[in-house]
Amino acid sequence: MNEKVSLSHECTRAIMKLMYCPHCRGMSSVKPCNNYCLNVVKGCLANQADLNTEWKYLMDSLAVVADRIDGPYNVDTVIGTIHVRIAEAISNLQENKDSLTAKVFQGCGNPKISTKGSSSEDKKRRGKVPLEEKSSAQALKMLVLDAKGNLTALKTYWITLPGSLCSKKVMASSAADDKCWNGMTKGSYLPEVMGDGLANQINNPEVEVDITKPDMTIRQQIMQLKIMTNRLGNANIGNDVDFQDASDDMSGSGSGDSCPDDVCGKRLSKSPSTRQPETHAIPKQSGHGISGASSRSLPSAFLLLLSVAFIAAQHLCRAAVGRVTSSLLISNAKAACNEELLRQEGVTFCVNVTRQQPFPSLQQVRGIRVPVFDDPAEDLYRYFGQCSDAIEEAVKSGGKCLVYCKNGRSRSAAVCTAYLMRHRQLPLRDAFQAVKAARPVAEPNAGFWSQLQRYEEDLQIPKQPDLLSKGLKNSNV
Repeated sequence: MNEKVSLSHECTRAIMKLMYCPHCRGMSSVKPCNNYCLNVVKGCLANQADLNTEWKYLMDSLAVVADRIDGPYNVDTVIGTIHVRIAEAISNLQENKDSLTAKVFQGCGNPKISTKGSSSEDKKRRGKVPLEEKSSAQALKMLVLDAKGNLTALKTYWITLPGSLCSKKVMASSAADDKCWNGMTKGSYLPEVMGDGLANQINNPEVEVDITKPDMTIRQQIMQLKIMTNRLGNANIGNDVDFQDASDDMSGSGSGDSCPDDVCGKRLSKSPSTRQPETHAIPKQSGHGISGASSRSLPSAFLLLLSVAFIAAQHLCRAAVGRVTSSLLISNAKAACNEELLRQEGVTFCVNVTRQQPFPSLQQVRGIRVPVFDDPAEDLYRYFGQCSDAIEEAVKSGGKCLVYCKNGRSRSAAVCTAYLMRHRQLPLRDAFQAVKAARPVAEPNAGFWSQLQRYEEDLQIPKQPDLLSKGLKNSNV
């Protein structure tokens, strides 16, 4: 965070006196007194020591994240279904090979058939498969273990830095040495050691510190630490966190758009698709400066964990399953593929409202796919009735239904809302509030919201006085 700390004039003067004045006095072999060195460095790093409180909180949050990464929510679980996605892509290619081939030939022209056979050298080159010494899973596990081992020590990094600098860089004498350089001569150092932080330097005998002028850069870093800790904390308890996300569905990450009044009233349309929901038996998935970094470097494992933590938090923040009714659940795709979670919830049927996300691997769980992107122009309306009836059939048979999309915000929320309107006769406003209570991040995009309004009209459900579009517009999700 502070690889180099700029020194004030007073700090530079104090360090010169600490390090070089003994040489001028003919005492080059005399080491500086330890407490004298501590007061000088604490005065120079007074602002940096104020990072300590928020730094410790961040370390605690990272330790929790490390436990989560090393537990059931590890990266292997996140990417473990990639083979299913590839299989679905191949299946989709096979189903549409004629139209795809025609498009390729139209854009690129007819291919020329090469009569030249592959050389033996080419075959050898294509046949080589690099061997990995360690699997990515094992490498991640070792990284997490290494980081966890350092987090405890790093919690006190900023307040132990002065002692580390004095012992390793300045090579100060021991605290009991009474024949050390005390700033004036060889002897004992009598002043007491100051506390840590800017406020405790008001009586520092070695460095004049203006405690009324805190370093603004450090204050900004303290605020950043608070933000990072807050995000990780919220992510770990399942609350929504405003992380930027890239979509695998080419549709804005499934996050949904806000629904302003001038948009929600309009009906966005797209050429109707002839594709029906696909029914599946879920397959079994097999200048001057004091160098802080040089005296006590932050381990690279920790820095890597910090990066991984935000990626993990992005998935963890929405991992919980929301309970819309006793038999209707809503979640994101990651939670939907958590076998242990599905067993605990007793899920027997899934509605997968995506084109590309996988199904859970439990054979006893059946499901349907609604192949739409999270695009306001998509026609999700045409699936409302079929999905609602499928959910109701699963519920009446004594099962539980899980509706999910990539992030559990837009598509899945719209389908759950439509179900409550159709089979619970709830008006749009009440139906959506029930979904949002179960899944606070729920927010259908503008197009889906317009389609839900049309569906309410078609079902002839009486509207409530307050249109929910105002609530959507002002909701902070």
